Amino acid sequence: GGANLILPYSIRGTAEWEGEYGAGMQFGFGLRGNPQVGFNLLGRKQNEDKIVEFYTVTLVSDFNSGSTIYKPSFHGGMAFEGGDNGLYKMDFSLQVDKNGLGFITIDENDPVAFPEQFKPEKLTGSFAIRASDESVALFSNIEVLPNTPFWPVE
Repeated sequence: GGANLILPYSIRGTAEWEGEYGAGMQFGFGLRGNPQVGFNLLGRKQNEDKIVEFYTVTLVSDFNSGSTIYKPSFHGGMAFEGGDNGLYKMDFSLQVDKNGLGFITIDENDPVAFPEQFKPEKLTGSFAIRASDESVALFSNIEVLPNTPFWPVE
């Protein structure tokens, strides 16, 4: 990441990955360096579907042990045609309007709205792209237009 996202904004690019746990993007990093929301790009070997999985992150403290962890909560997503021999590639486009309502478009599929848990304050600030521990990922052709959509967003 590197852009300071201010509503509205657009991000588009291409993601390629190998491995069941894939890659992803995270948004709204707090002062402690933790993301507030994100999505995972997963490859499922069982049915060879590509999966986009939305999640929010909350800080959970165990006062008895004195430890704190970041816990994801999952809020739906979408599945579409699988990859070739465990290799996955997709074009994506994110659009977020000035009210924080957003959607993601994968390849030529219909746009899918972000879950209601993706509040405007969680979608602003820094963002990051990442590969999961047991995957290899390549993001290319990333274009970020902070505070400007690629096309009209109402």
